[in-house]
Amino acid sequence: MARPADAPRALGDFAGDAPVWTAWSELLTGRAEAATCRALGEAIRAVRTGERLAEVDARIALGVALPHPVGTRRTAEARGPLRDHAGERPRP
Repeated sequence: MARPADAPRALGDFAGDAPVWTAWSELLTGRAEAATCRALGEAIRAVRTGERLAEVDARIALGVALPHPVGTRRTAEARGPLRDHAGERPRP
């Protein structure tokens, strides 16, 4: 079974040739900021050159890498009753 930490190593010297795969490997290893930068750069490049499939791939990776405030709020709301029940302090 593959492990997330294996992803960057598997790409090796080809990371520059596969920016979307590299962005996914960064996401899998907890480097969302690096993944966001890489996916955004690839999306911009793909738009400029008219590579629609590459653009879609990059935008999907970018969408996953970016934080989702609505999802964060809903998660906090869902945790509220659990937190209150467990006596935990709310997180900022």
